[in-house]
Amino acid sequence: MAVLLVGLLLPGITHCQAKSEPQTPLANPDVWTMGAVLYLASQPGPVQYLASDCTQWSEPLNPAYEKDSNWGSFSTDHKQYTTIIIGDSTMDYSDNYSGFLTPGVQSVAIGGNTLCDMLTQIPAINTQSPQHVVVSSAGGNDILRGISRTNMYSSASLLMDALRNRFPNAQITVVDVHPTLLSSLNSEKEVTNPDIKSDVLGRSNTCWIETAPIFGVTGSDPAPANLMLDNIHYNSTVSFQIKDALINDCGVAFP
Repeated sequence: MAVLLVGLLLPGITHCQAKSEPQTPLANPDVWTMGAVLYLASQPGPVQYLASDCTQWSEPLNPAYEKDSNWGSFSTDHKQYTTIIIGDSTMDYSDNYSGFLTPGVQSVAIGGNTLCDMLTQIPAINTQSPQHVVVSSAGGNDILRGISRTNMYSSASLLMDALRNRFPNAQITVVDVHPTLLSSLNSEKEVTNPDIKSDVLGRSNTCWIETAPIFGVTGSDPAPANLMLDNIHYNSTVSFQIKDALINDCGVAFP
C-alpha cells in the first residue's frame, strides 16, 4: 500500500517541479517598451522660449509663435543657413513675396512681434553659425503697443546681447522703424530710431538700415500712400528696395 501511494504521489510532485516560475513583469519586453514610451513622453520637449527680463514689460508674448507654421516649422528645420531674418510683419510680409528669400536665407519673422518676442523666440533657430542676422524692425510693435521708451530700449539692448551671445561671429543688421501713415508712430520713431541705432552701432560687427530715404521722405513725414498696403505695411516694391539696401549697404548675403 505504501508503494502504491508513493507511485500515485510522484507524478504530481514531478508535474509541480516541471512548472516554470511566475514571470516577473520586468522580464516582459512589452513592459519595458511601454515604460520607455511613458518616460520619453514625460520628458520636457525642446526649449521653446529663451528666458529674459524683457517679458516683465512685454507680456503677453506673441501667441502666433506657438503655431505649427511658426515654432513647429522653424524648430524642425535643421538646415544650416547663411542668413537668418528675425522680426515682425515687415519681414513676415516680405518673405512671402516670390524671389525675396533665397535658398540660403531663413526667415523666422512673425507678424506682431515685439523686440522681446524676437528675443524669446531665438530657440527656434537651429542654424549654428550664420554669417548674417537681420532684425526688422527696430521696435515698430513696441511703439504700437505703448511700451515705454525705457523698456523698449532695454528690450533692444537685451536682444542684441542675446544675438551676440548666440551668434558671436555673425554680422547683425537692424532695419529701423519705417515711415507709415500713422502720425503718432511717425513721430515716436524719430525719437526711438536714433537711440536704438546708437546702441546697435556701438557694438562690433553691426550695421543699420535707414528706411526713410527709400520712401523719399524725411523726419516724421508720412510714407507716400502709393507705397503702402495699409496704414502700417509697405508694399512689395519697398520690400525689394529694403532687400537691395541690405545687400548693397550692409553686405548681407542672400545666396
